Amino acid sequence: MTELILHHYDFSNFSEKVRLVLGLKGLSWQSVQIPATAPKPDYTPLT
Repeated sequence: MTELILHHYDFSNFSEKVRLVLGLKGLSWQSVQIPATAPKPDYTPLT
């Protein structure tokens, strides 16, 4: 079986439930955290 990849936000209640179920079922999975705000390349020089 292919390993599952969960794309999620840090503070998402829905992804927390999914992570809980994946753990309870003992499934192997990878985590890809998505930033809560979209990147703004025009503002990069200001940082």
